[in-house]
Amino acid sequence: MTLNHKLDFTISIPSHIYSSKNDQKPENIFSDSSAPFFSRLFMILRELPSYLSTARTLRFKGNDEGKNIFQQYQTVIKEFFHYRPSSQNFQKNIEKLDKDFSEKNNVIETNNKPICAYIVSSYDENGAILGDHLYYYHHYKINNFEKHYAVAAKVVRATSEMFQFLKQLKEKYPNREIKVIDVVAHGCPNTLCVKKQNGEFYKEPDVQKNEFQDCAKDATIILDACSAGQGSQNIGEKIAKMNPGKTIIAPGTSLFFSKPIFTDFDGKPSVQNVVHGFAIADAYTARKFKYLS
Repeated sequence: MTLNHKLDFTISIPSHIYSSKNDQKPENIFSDSSAPFFSRLFMILRELPSYLSTARTLRFKGNDEGKNIFQQYQTVIKEFFHYRPSSQNFQKNIEKLDKDFSEKNNVIETNNKPICAYIVSSYDENGAILGDHLYYYHHYKINNFEKHYAVAAKVVRATSEMFQFLKQLKEKYPNREIKVIDVVAHGCPNTLCVKKQNGEFYKEPDVQKNEFQDCAKDATIILDACSAGQGSQNIGEKIAKMNPGKTIIAPGTSLFFSKPIFTDFDGKPSVQNVVHGFAIADAYTARKFKYLS
């Protein structure tokens, strides 16, 4: 799929949905098109140097422990393979992210870039969201987003916190749009593992109309959650349906190490695709969902 001045989706068309090239107004557009081959080819291996550089910088920030750079990289890699997740470790990393994100959120006032809201769920069970290697991963991803956007980030304990955070950003920066939202959480086809007020997870039937109304009308919402776009009646498509005009990007399979693919659209950045593992040689491309009405 290529992007010039017009967004050209590959479209699967149920009987009640029309192609964007049809004279009739389409109700729904969703794409299973692959990202450009080079962006998929050995994606994880090509991104590892950047990730490891971020991890080394954070791991030895303020204290090199008497180790040279080579030894520091060795330590980061060794600790990755010896890491054992625990609830205490998750809580420690939540506290570190809370502190880091609070400092980062003060910086977005210093530039005029459009806003990206980076949201991390406080729920984890295996280290795939809040483990030590994910602490580094969140910073690696934010570094990539910051090449194009001003990033405001938050660890959320409930969906109400997530939507309140978006509202606060809109109120604080009324002249700057929230163009991208990236939600990092556990998931499955009908569930995003961010808890509601009652302690249950946010499921496909829970999605309400215009919950992302504080974002730009054409915002891109990335669900970095395993299988959140898999099959039919998944939570990714439901969010798209309830938030017309916004593009939802969600994986159709299990997810490991995702990377947004950016493009410049008339001088403005946008997220073209998201590629992700577990595939090594040829990364998966996440699915896209967009309802126009």
